[in-house]
Amino acid sequence: MIGIVILRVSWGRTGRSSTLNALGWGTVLLAVLAAGSHSGAWGVANVSLCAMAAAGVFLLLDAAKPLAKRKKSAPKARSLPAARRSTGKALATFLIAGPLSLLASLVIALTLRDLIAATGGSEANANVTVLAFVPLAWPLLSFAVLTMRSRMRQFAWLSAPALACLPLVLVQGAVV
Repeated sequence: MIGIVILRVSWGRTGRSSTLNALGWGTVLLAVLAAGSHSGAWGVANVSLCAMAAAGVFLLLDAAKPLAKRKKSAPKARSLPAARRSTGKALATFLIAGPLSLLASLVIALTLRDLIAATGGSEANANVTVLAFVPLAWPLLSFAVLTMRSRMRQFAWLSAPALACLPLVLVQGAVV
């Protein structure tokens, strides 16, 4: 939960802090790795649930603040004027960062499941790995593609790992 607190502090500032963002995500990653090495997939699932609960508490606290008391974020130097914003581009960004990022993270998670099962891991651990990986990978992929300006780069970031994992997902249940 310390990583979530660091991320909340970082995102609550008026300016962006790459150092705090890296420290927050690094702390979350270390917690997941430590839980995984100690308790396996169940540990990863528990750490993921605690992190999501902490993030949910921060969202509830911010939503409860009156609108007038909320801090305004610093205006972005590169933001487009209202006349140049496009609904089509906004919809494309939503689809890339939302459902397509989810699909890519799901394909990767299912591949991890197959690899765990193929290497002798129990089916329960393989299934819990999927349940723990998707909520971690989806926001990370979404965050990554939202920071990119080029649509081709966004699609490459989502499609490259998904296409690399797709053959294993398509032959699920077959001997690898």
